[in-house]
Amino acid sequence: MLFGSADRKQLAHIAQNTQQLTRITQQLGDIAGRLQNLAVELATVKQQVSDQQQTLHRIGQDTAVLTTGLAEIKTAARDVSTRLHDLVTARPADRTGEPVPAPGPRPPAEAEPDADVLRAAAGIAHATLVAHRDTWAFLIEVAAGERHFHVPGQVDDHDGCVSVRFSGPSIVAALTRLARVSAETDNPVTRAVADQIRHKITAVVHEVVDNPRADGDGAPVRIVVDDRPARPAPEERPPRPDGA
Repeated sequence: MLFGSADRKQLAHIAQNTQQLTRITQQLGDIAGRLQNLAVELATVKQQVSDQQQTLHRIGQDTAVLTTGLAEIKTAARDVSTRLHDLVTARPADRTGEPVPAPGPRPPAEAEPDADVLRAAAGIAHATLVAHRDTWAFLIEVAAGERHFHVPGQVDDHDGCVSVRFSGPSIVAALTRLARVSAETDNPVTRAVADQIRHKITAVVHEVVDNPRADGDGAPVRIVVDDRPARPAPEERPPRPDGA
């Protein structure tokens, strides 16, 4: 039996609907696969959230333990601090039961250098000081306020040491200020540095007094603050048998 034109149109329409159903089925399959993947990812996220919650719970427990431990440490530290304070502030009489002797008077310090040394220093036209730059900075800090101390305009710096040329009045002012600082300070370091510089200057002034120049220019006055050990003597080698 032959199909008419109406039948052929109906068959074509059925075939078209079948293709559409096939495409819809494929799309539904894709959607189902995506939903399955989303379900897997959601389960993974839930597991991660659960793990993080457990971690936060453990951190909270550890924090509580640390807080308790710190509180105990602070309490113990306060107890130790209190005991140390009691030991430090306790007077010897409190610890031994004996009376504390009154401190004796401080021996008078030499606040002014010898007048003869000052007069001799005033007669020096100029002198060169060789010292470390820190020593020179100390001298500047100590003597800069003295009326007759003049800071030289030129300072030669070489290998951490300085060479400074200054006048007799500046030497007198430096000696006066160094002696005063040494007598008044309670800092042993300041006193040691001041005494060392003062003794170096005084020794050079004594050399000028003990051995004054008779005529001519004489030797230049140098004040060197650079103590160091002497060079070792060279070893004597025994003579060789061949006389060489």
